[in-house]
Amino acid sequence: MRKRILLLWLLNLVVISVMMLFAGCSRQNEDGWISVDVAYMSSAPETNKDGIFYFEKIDIEKDMPKEEAVKYLISAMQAPSATVYTSAIPVDTYVESVKINGNSITVDMSSSYSKIPDIQQTVSDAAITMTLCNIPDIELVRITCGGVPKSNRPDRYFTAASFIMNGESFESIKYEITLYFPNKAHTALIPETRETSIDDGKALAEMIMNELIRGPQNELSTYVTDRGVRVLYISIDDKVCSLNLSDAFLKNIEDMSIYAIGNSLCSLPEIDEVEILVEGKNFQEIYDSGNHEKITFKEEYVIE
Repeated sequence: MRKRILLLWLLNLVVISVMMLFAGCSRQNEDGWISVDVAYMSSAPETNKDGIFYFEKIDIEKDMPKEEAVKYLISAMQAPSATVYTSAIPVDTYVESVKINGNSITVDMSSSYSKIPDIQQTVSDAAITMTLCNIPDIELVRITCGGVPKSNRPDRYFTAASFIMNGESFESIKYEITLYFPNKAHTALIPETRETSIDDGKALAEMIMNELIRGPQNELSTYVTDRGVRVLYISIDDKVCSLNLSDAFLKNIEDMSIYAIGNSLCSLPEIDEVEILVEGKNFQEIYDSGNHEKITFKEEYVIE
C-alpha cells in the first residue's frame, strides 16, 4: 500500500514538473514575446562548442520600440547570469544613442568604448552585431563612439555574417565576402566566398576587385575581365562606390562582367551602387550596351 501511495506521489510530481516546464516555455511562444540570442564571451572557449562566444536566449516584448530593445539587450550583455561566460563589453561603457534607418542601426557608445584594445574591440563589435541582428528586420549594425566613427577602427556597417569564428582565438575572427563570376556560357553568375581579416570598407572593395581580376576558384566559372586590368582608385561616398579602372578593362568586356562587378561590390553593406570609370572617363560613354553607369544593389536575376 505504501509503495502504491509513493508511486502515485512520484507520478503526480512528474506531471506537475512537466506542467511547470511547459508553463515556463510558454512565455517564449506567446505572440507578445520574442527570444533573442545574446552573445557573451565564453570563460572556457576551448571547451565551448561556439568557440569564444556563448549565447543565451533572452525574452523581449515583441512591440518594444527598437531603440529601447537595443539599450536593453546591450545592458543584458553587460550582466551575464552565469560564471561560464563573461561580458564582451566593459561595464563602464554605455549606449549614448540609437539611430534606426530601415534595416540598419547605428549605436553610439560612450567614449570609453574606443579605448578597448583592438583585438578585444573586434570581439565586442562581433558580440553587439550578432545580438542586435536578432532584432526583427535589423540586418546592419554600425558602431560609433561619442557621435563619431571610432578613431582606431574603420567606419562601416556589419552584418551577423561578417564574423566567422574559428576556435577560441580572438585573432582568428574573419569576415566573409561574396564574389560573383560568370559561368562558362556567360549567361549567369556563380557566387564564391572568401575569408579575410580586412575590415575597412574601401580596402575590402579593392580586395574584391583584385580577386575578381585574379579569377575564380570554381572550375564552372570564368574570368570577369582581362587579367591585365589595374584598379586606379576606389572611393565610397554615401553608399556609392566610384571605381576607376585601367583601359585594359575594355578588352573583351560584356554585360555579365559588369553584373559580376556590381553584385560583388554591392555585397558589402557600405555599397548600394557602383559607378564605373575607365581612365577617369564615364564608362557608359565608352561601353554602349545598356545603361551601366550605375549598378543598383544586387541584380538577383543573373545569379545562379
